[in-house]
Amino acid sequence: AWQKTVDFYGDYTPWQFWFIKTGLEPKKAHTIKIVVHGEKNAKSSGTAIKHISFECAGESDQASAGFSSIQGKNDWHYQAWDGPNQADLEFDSGKNAWTSLGGLIAVGPGYEIPNEANAVRKWVAPHDGRIRLEGRVEVKEAGGNGIYAKIMKNTAAAWPERLVTYGKKESHDTMISVKKGDSICFTVKRNGEKPAEKTLWDPTIIYVDTEKMAK
Repeated sequence: AWQKTVDFYGDYTPWQFWFIKTGLEPKKAHTIKIVVHGEKNAKSSGTAIKHISFECAGESDQASAGFSSIQGKNDWHYQAWDGPNQADLEFDSGKNAWTSLGGLIAVGPGYEIPNEANAVRKWVAPHDGRIRLEGRVEVKEAGGNGIYAKIMKNTAAAWPERLVTYGKKESHDTMISVKKGDSICFTVKRNGEKPAEKTLWDPTIIYVDTEKMAK
């Protein structure tokens, strides 16, 4: 049965999931069929489709797909960190984002904006396993000092901090083990005192092994 029509026009992003199907019976055979309509985006110069791959995983969480107005839903949380101080952001329905300081700090479906405190998108592991962290960090507009991005597993670095500036994208694709309740935090910190810069970051977390980890 038809599931979804998607527009593939845009930048090449190998970890982008254009369509996700959940709830399939693992003991049944499934057929996946892609039909190219021959239609195109108005900005596109042609109708060719380049297929990258299919990926089968027990669980896959993309930040934008799991984004919600409820803290903790789909295992995602939205916070501001100022040194050891951590506080939940408040949801702004008009902006469809979690914000603080009048919107100066924000976490939206696929972006983060730091200011006096760091903007943090936090995922809490629902069970033990080994996970893959995929994504790309990009500063949206020129004119600033850039931002510092890092991924933390609880209090340790899972992806070390690095400076990201306009035109200089940083990608991550790493595997780590987690136990139920571990936090994976995608943290954005401003560089200097210039106004905060909107940072595009829509990470995906995939369980590649859901067996309980040995103590």
